[in-house]
Amino acid sequence: MYSAKPTATPDEITAALKSSARAFPGTCSQCGSGLLDANAAVTAIKGGGGGGGTVAEVEPNDSRTAPQTISAPATVTGSLSTSDTNDYFKITLPAGKTLSATLTPASGKDFDLYLQSSTGTQLRASENAAGAVDSFTYTNSGSTSITVYVRVLYYSGTSGTYSLGLSW
Repeated sequence: MYSAKPTATPDEITAALKSSARAFPGTCSQCGSGLLDANAAVTAIKGGGGGGGTVAEVEPNDSRTAPQTISAPATVTGSLSTSDTNDYFKITLPAGKTLSATLTPASGKDFDLYLQSSTGTQLRASENAAGAVDSFTYTNSGSTSITVYVRVLYYSGTSGTYSLGLSW
């Protein structure tokens, strides 16, 4: 991974490894992010989004203190219900890059999209009606990478799935 991107930080390598992992074949509550896919991890660290760019949401990720780490660009597939109302995703946003987040809920579902700083300050929000796509952009205008958290919130209705596109 260092050969593919010599400037990669340990956090970026960890995020690329986790986001590019293949789903574990079976039920396992303590199996981490899944099975290592070395080729997808190298593609992810280069900015290619990992294994085809699709990452399955991994529980528990229901708070800012227990997020799922994602290496953008990636598309996250997940689900929310009345008993599981939040999904948090931790992203390291490089200096000078603009994060674009697009949340597409299943038909008729009402989920909302937020961006928080590492201290929990809300930086962006998109709260469109049921079935509507929510999105935002956020630019890191600083000179160093920052950690941000994307939050998907179950707002109303019944359980459902979503697709979360993350890129810069």
